[in-house]
Amino acid sequence: LELTDSKYAVLAPNGTLGLYLAILALELEPGSEVIVPSFTFYASAMSVYFAGLVPVFVDVDPKTYNIDIEKTKELITARTKAIMPVHIYGQSADMDALVSLCDGTDIKIIEDAAQGYGVRYNGRHTGTIGDVGVISFFADKTITMGEGALVLTNDEHIFEKLKLLRNQGRP
Repeated sequence: LELTDSKYAVLAPNGTLGLYLAILALELEPGSEVIVPSFTFYASAMSVYFAGLVPVFVDVDPKTYNIDIEKTKELITARTKAIMPVHIYGQSADMDALVSLCDGTDIKIIEDAAQGYGVRYNGRHTGTIGDVGVISFFADKTITMGEGALVLTNDEHIFEKLKLLRNQGRP
């Protein structure tokens, strides 16, 4: 928590399950759409699918390989309930533009910060800017423990939900 400045964190077995838990903690209606970049590890979209939601793929900026915010705007519908930026190769997505896009809506931001440990965007650690974020510690990540992930949030309700979800309902 000290490095990320996140208020709350829970551990998960790996990044994929961390994303799955993060999505479940948001309590999105089954069948809702989550916009996911087309350039990412398949776990991003599969965590959406596992949670009973629909991944909607959006192109990435060819210069940064991060989510293209302008193309994201075009894909938002009444069924869109979340957007999952993926901070790729140690570069943060344009979080100011994404937060601005979601302000005043019920669209949640789920940060896939699997490759974002130690990465800051305008002074804030990736994974702590949206509603919930996940950092991975898999063998090919910035800091590795072989397996494991950290699910971050600054929202106490999401944190309480995460604690129950990751431990079969036991606090």
